[in-house]
Amino acid sequence: MQKLVNCVTYAVVFYSIFSISSNSFADNQKISKINITGNKRIETDGIKVNIVSKVNGKYSPTTLQDDIKNLYALGYFDDIEIDEASDDKGGVVLTYKVIERP
Repeated sequence: MQKLVNCVTYAVVFYSIFSISSNSFADNQKISKINITGNKRIETDGIKVNIVSKVNGKYSPTTLQDDIKNLYALGYFDDIEIDEASDDKGGVVLTYKVIERP
């Protein structure tokens, strides 16, 4: 059973990494805002402290991959997605969508 859980977790991480690397943002853009959605029991600040991406920091797909790995390593989430959007000033808005484990 544990092997199945590990396989599913790695599959989700792989899918998340693959989907992040297919974005259209340039590596030199800055992150203008970070949103966290879906969290009910885990505080937003507790999530933000565990991600490398920061407001006014450089946008990087590699860093987003690290963020997903870091959050999964906490063991609190069944699913994590990152949506990326441009703001009106050319920055990147990141929205981390999490689904907490019961």
